[in-house]
Amino acid sequence: MAGGADSSHEGGDGRALDPTKQLAQANEALGTLRRAIENSPTAVIITNRAGTIEYVNPQFSEVTGYSIEECLGRSPRILKSGIHRPEYYGDLWKTVSAGKVWRGELCNRKRNGELYWEFASIAPVKNAQGDITHFVAVKEDITERRRIEQALRDSERRAKMAMDLALLVHWELDIAKRMYTFDDRFYALYGTNADREGGVNMSVAEYTRRFLPPEEQPLVDEEIRQSLASAASGQVRRLEHRILRADGQERFIAVCYQIQRNAEGEIIALYGANQDITERKLAEQQLAEAKARTDVANRELERSLERQRELEKLKEQLVGLLVHDLKSPLGAVLVNVSYLGSGESNESERNEILAEVIAATQAMHRMVMDMLDVMRVDERGLIPKRRLVDIGSLLREAARPAIAQSRTSGHRIRVEAPDPAIEATVDADLLRRVLENLLDNALKYAPAGTTVVACAELQCGQLRLEVLDEGPGIPEHERERIFEPYARLSRDDENKARQSRGLGLALCKLAVEAHGGRISVHNRAPQGAEFIVELPLPSRPPEDPPVARGRSASDPFE
Repeated sequence: MAGGADSSHEGGDGRALDPTKQLAQANEALGTLRRAIENSPTAVIITNRAGTIEYVNPQFSEVTGYSIEECLGRSPRILKSGIHRPEYYGDLWKTVSAGKVWRGELCNRKRNGELYWEFASIAPVKNAQGDITHFVAVKEDITERRRIEQALRDSERRAKMAMDLALLVHWELDIAKRMYTFDDRFYALYGTNADREGGVNMSVAEYTRRFLPPEEQPLVDEEIRQSLASAASGQVRRLEHRILRADGQERFIAVCYQIQRNAEGEIIALYGANQDITERKLAEQQLAEAKARTDVANRELERSLERQRELEKLKEQLVGLLVHDLKSPLGAVLVNVSYLGSGESNESERNEILAEVIAATQAMHRMVMDMLDVMRVDERGLIPKRRLVDIGSLLREAARPAIAQSRTSGHRIRVEAPDPAIEATVDADLLRRVLENLLDNALKYAPAGTTVVACAELQCGQLRLEVLDEGPGIPEHERERIFEPYARLSRDDENKARQSRGLGLALCKLAVEAHGGRISVHNRAPQGAEFIVELPLPSRPPEDPPVARGRSASDPFE
């Protein structure tokens, strides 16, 4: 035992060491340790068992701003920032008091009030008996590191928020393996998730089969072919196409991706992001449809305005012409009536004058009726006011003016009412004016003593109205323009007294076409003209009562 005790003072060769030399070596080791601590880039602080500071190294002063003299004899509480809860310090003190090392992050306050973060390792120091006599803390300033980490977290958070707002999802494609790598955010866009799809990887063929509509595949294949053939590394390419979600719903996406090449120039990967642009596409589609509707409406409005301008001009011309033409028959009536009133005429003259007055009055009546027809025309043309009408009664009523005129003209008027009766939904006033005009036109050109016929029948599901005369007929080259306004025909030139204003037949054409029908004229053999009106028969409205259905017992046509 004694030999064992003495051996602790022996050198490597078995000789006893000089105590003075031992002390010198110990002092040298302590000096080396002290210099190492004082030159350490980390802060070191030593307190006694009660927590009073007994030592701080220069780095501690550099970090905290407290001089060594200001720290000695004080508590580390001078650094407290108030950030940590009391329980945090309680756990620290409990750990080191139990003889264990505590490691963690602390937010402390510098002498100038500035906050800083440090990573601290605090350990108990024990004497030979194992009792804790001091605590030593080694602290690394991590303020900058935490700032960078926080900035990175903020950046990631903003990026995620931006991606959420932009509906962006990422993907990668390994060219060699032809395998995509997705995540749940990507799968969510496609209406599924990684668990349901068996993981984050999916082959190109499977992706195409599952999520790409067949009609979109040529577009995507061509884009990939072009990008692999021409794109340089890092070049950004873009594509928009439709996808098919797992639930069958179609969505629109915008694809933005880069091509990555290795040092040898070989393509190794594609990195991209898909953005859901369905709402934008729908908005664009709705905008395009609205624009198309607006364009159509604007064009229709312009056409309507143009028709209105033309119509107003036409009305102005027609009314001016009619008013001008009224002067002649009105003047004839005034002159003749004045002469009759003078008492100078004999009986033969009075009969002749009366015939002229009647003719002039009839002419004015036709002009007034033409003017009323003109006033009914708007930018849409003539709009029929349809009612259920007995066509036989309408024929008889339309023939009344011609019957009255025939008493002096010497013509015969024959009305052939249909048997059985025909009822049709038409504008009775317009159709009556058509027949009156056609009958008046026939009397104007048919020789006295001839017969004018008005008849009606059903033919091939259409109502067919005819007015036939035994006049000179109409040359073939004039039959088309006979229905044009102001048309002057060769037969007018032959007899100036019968010249037409060229409005009656034009208004007849407007009225017939307003019913969806057509009007035509043909020559008869051996002579005469035949005007034919063909009208489709619309469905009969049950609530409309028939009009012009029969006359009184005194009706001459009954």
